[in-house]
Amino acid sequence: MIFGDEQELPCHSAGQLLFWQKCVHEKLRFTLVNLETNLEKYGAFLYNDVCTHTALPERMKPMADTHIKYNDHSINSAFKNHYIVPDYQREYVWKDEQVEQLLADLLDAYNTDSQKAYFLGTIVTYDSGSQFELIDGQQRLTTFFILLCAIKKIYMDYGEQTSVIENLIYSPTMNSEGDVINLYHLQLQYEDAGNCLELIEKGQERPNYITQSGERLFDA
Repeated sequence: MIFGDEQELPCHSAGQLLFWQKCVHEKLRFTLVNLETNLEKYGAFLYNDVCTHTALPERMKPMADTHIKYNDHSINSAFKNHYIVPDYQREYVWKDEQVEQLLADLLDAYNTDSQKAYFLGTIVTYDSGSQFELIDGQQRLTTFFILLCAIKKIYMDYGEQTSVIENLIYSPTMNSEGDVINLYHLQLQYEDAGNCLELIEKGQERPNYITQSGERLFDA
């Protein structure tokens, strides 16, 4: 559970804020692999190759013009984009063990060397133009989004400005009716998930009846 053991984090407010600021802006990093053409065109072999971030085999070299981009990102830079998880993707399945292990590994890496980046793996997306469709890495990116919501709460508890974190969680936009709404930078399209993320971000209680993946989103 995110922040379930706060006593293990830097114990005073300045130390805790510095810890999470470093995590968001410097410490947490991953490789974003962006495909500018639909992945289905290439098949499972290239998909596996991209997800393991290895060099393309010789017989795939003619596909070099298909625009596969590898970029190193911090949480801060990555969440300036908009991501969508289509309803055909697997739902959120991480349990307490995976979330707690991620936080424990992060804290251990911070205590070992607070300046060294902590690499979180590879996220694979398809660029549809206005947003990135998540192909691989949904579990981690969803956990990072919930982590940002929790960091926002820490900022509020210490009376700090939350605008920097809020700008990573959502962007104000105008809907079809002309109303200004907050468009979340991560949109989960499977059942209940979008509503659950909104409730989590606003610090509200879970509904009485939600799906199992919704329960796991709240449990994270």
